[in-house]
Amino acid sequence: MESIILIGFMGSGKSSVGKELSKLLNINLVEVDQLIADVAGKSIPEIFEEEGEAGFREREFEVLKENLLSNQIIATGGGILTYPKSAELINRQSNVFFLKGDINVLIERISRDKTNQRPLANQKKESEIISLYKIREQSYHDAANYVIDVTHKSITQIAQEILNKVGR
Repeated sequence: MESIILIGFMGSGKSSVGKELSKLLNINLVEVDQLIADVAGKSIPEIFEEEGEAGFREREFEVLKENLLSNQIIATGGGILTYPKSAELINRQSNVFFLKGDINVLIERISRDKTNQRPLANQKKESEIISLYKIREQSYHDAANYVIDVTHKSITQIAQEILNKVGR
């Protein structure tokens, strides 16, 4: 089986769904943002502050490239497709799932999540987050082999839908 790649906006459940899929399939989960922070020995906001978004996106690309070599679940960051080299890699894959949610529901999830630091959402107005979503939405659709509406589904339901699509 080829890696399952989860893409989508902040708050769409990529990490949570990735954990569930990893458990159900008994294969490794790579949370790209977490791996970047672990390797750098810094938080994502610290990397953004010190290296800018461009430095972070290059780190993200390297982690993606290294981890596509083996079959696993890959939960990407919400902005991974904004970096052309990462988008090109993802566009070559056949198990890319866009976890699509209603933007108002995603904003609610983002605001409730106090453990996940999001440099591109913190201190932004709701209208700015909506604008960012609109900018990214088409690239998610373009890169995805499958679109899963996550708005009113549990993590288990989403994971099962993905397993059905990949024939597991």
